[in-house]
Amino acid sequence: MCVSASTGGAAFNWDVYKPVKKDGAGEMCDSTSAGSSDAESGSSASDETPPYQANPAVAMVWLMGTMTFVPASDEQTSPTNFKPRRHRTRRAHNGATWAAPPAVPSSLPPGLTAPPGLEAPVPIMAPPGLGPAPPPGLGAPTHLPNTNLASDIKEREGPFEPKAFRKELVATLRELSALRNVARAVRRIRAQRVPEANQAAEFADLLTRAAEEPRGAIRRLWWAFAAGLGAGVDAPDGSAYTTGACKAGMQSFFQDTFPDLCEEIHRLPVAAKAELIPTLRTVFPADVMEAVLPTVLR
Repeated sequence: MCVSASTGGAAFNWDVYKPVKKDGAGEMCDSTSAGSSDAESGSSASDETPPYQANPAVAMVWLMGTMTFVPASDEQTSPTNFKPRRHRTRRAHNGATWAAPPAVPSSLPPGLTAPPGLEAPVPIMAPPGLGPAPPPGLGAPTHLPNTNLASDIKEREGPFEPKAFRKELVATLRELSALRNVARAVRRIRAQRVPEANQAAEFADLLTRAAEEPRGAIRRLWWAFAAGLGAGVDAPDGSAYTTGACKAGMQSFFQDTFPDLCEEIHRLPVAAKAELIPTLRTVFPADVMEAVLPTVLR
């Protein structure tokens, strides 16, 4: 249907229709008379200017009719207007329903229930053959064979050799750092049966090695080991070193070696007051400690 409009702004007349041919092509369309202005001219408005160019108001009405407006309220509420998805029960190929997994026992003590809205914690089940491992440092060492640690300590045979004894001392300190077993380290040195004439020098050397150790935990172990040589931990026949030899070794260490070490290790006086001196006081008498300690460490 072709809509015609008058250029003079006359009102539309939809009661009169007149078939009109376009350009002599035999194509028929319905034409509407638009008032006396079009009748006097004797021509249809379809042969003249198109209606959307002749009257901008008509074009605006037509354009607004083709547009679809959605209220702002509908745009905000439309995403939420959806139906929840229904979960279907999973079925097997033969139509049988899958069985639910067995219930895991709760880890709560008897008589206690979980708070409202919270489920009881599920205990973590270890695989078969693997139980809970002990915390690091508390379990039995796995890198050592399962043997008696005291049975493999052998007594020294033959004359005493300072060079061989130093190798044994280094091996003992290395094992002490790993196992942290001071009593075993004392038994290893006692098995060397160091002559009393060499005990003072070896005791001073051990104190020097411990003072030069930068790791605080290892240094305290080595100083406890040195004090244990004078105390004789688990020794049925006395201490590994005599008290006189230990006193002479401490005098040599504090008077000759300690001042030079303090120049190289600035925190050594603090470490000696906090670690070495309290350890030695638990083993040696007060008169021995007063005789060997310098004034800065008393």
